[in-house]
Amino acid sequence: MSQQLRISIGSYSHRGQQPINQDAFAVRGDNLNAAGHKGMVAVIADGVSHCKDGQLASQACVTGFMQDYFNTPKTWRTEQSVGQVLTGLNRWLYRPDQTDQRIEQQRLTTFTAAIIQNTWLHIFHVGDSRAYLYRDGQLQQLTHDHCTWVGSNQVLNRAMGAGPNVQIDFSSHQLRQGDGVLLTTDGVHQSVTPAQLSYYNASLSEVDLDARAQQLVEWSAEQGSEDNMTAVLLRVDELPPVSVNDQLQDPAHLPIAPVLSLGQSLDGFKVLEVISATPRSVVYKVLCLHSGSTLVLKALSIGLRDDPLAMSALVREAWVANNV
Repeated sequence: MSQQLRISIGSYSHRGQQPINQDAFAVRGDNLNAAGHKGMVAVIADGVSHCKDGQLASQACVTGFMQDYFNTPKTWRTEQSVGQVLTGLNRWLYRPDQTDQRIEQQRLTTFTAAIIQNTWLHIFHVGDSRAYLYRDGQLQQLTHDHCTWVGSNQVLNRAMGAGPNVQIDFSSHQLRQGDGVLLTTDGVHQSVTPAQLSYYNASLSEVDLDARAQQLVEWSAEQGSEDNMTAVLLRVDELPPVSVNDQLQDPAHLPIAPVLSLGQSLDGFKVLEVISATPRSVVYKVLCLHSGSTLVLKALSIGLRDDPLAMSALVREAWVANNV
């Protein structure tokens, strides 16, 4: 039986010592092993506590993102889909016509999303919520806090709703089976040390992730957190084989095919004819030695071995051919 993408999830949120919980989170994954799937998506947001509409901002961001992201075209790359959705949400949150521009009257929230597609983890981030990757006993922070120290206070210098445009940090990380992904709001990670976070994410295999997330939140409260606290855990139980989509994420590692002559074979394909050869590509008529079918094989010209844009274009062309 071929391997498929399988992700286990766990989450827990608590208002702590605050009267309301301005944190929001959601996890969703639709048809994870279907062609063109949007991935397993986990998002977390922390409404700015000084804003009277902080709870509205975080909930609107999470709910709106989940609704709109999964409705973006399958032909869009992940970063394009996320960028379009977050731009729209930011425009709704930002109120330039508000006569009272005090922070209390604004709709501000942090936002961090983890999207797992095939063998890749994509992180999108603004604010001081965090994403971590746990691998082989080590916890690595994948996000940077968008904060500035003003005297003895740490304040956000970037958030959803803070201006007409929002700058989103984006990074991609290739996953391994057994990896763990952790999302937290600052009520958690500002109350515990990195060593304590590592301890609570050790031995994630065969554990109840909801219970583990709850333990982490409760430990944060015991350490003196007075803020809302939220933790979301993802565990990579199984990964599919590397696909064309995965190669599209990082085509630079792919080798360039050598120049082939009549009768030569490459990866189970025997050259019957050189159809065309240009400075950009070589097209061959080939025989599939496995099925006996006659096919067309296209390869980059050897002179483009160091051109990442040309390599990406060829891999994308293969993706289109497989999805039409």
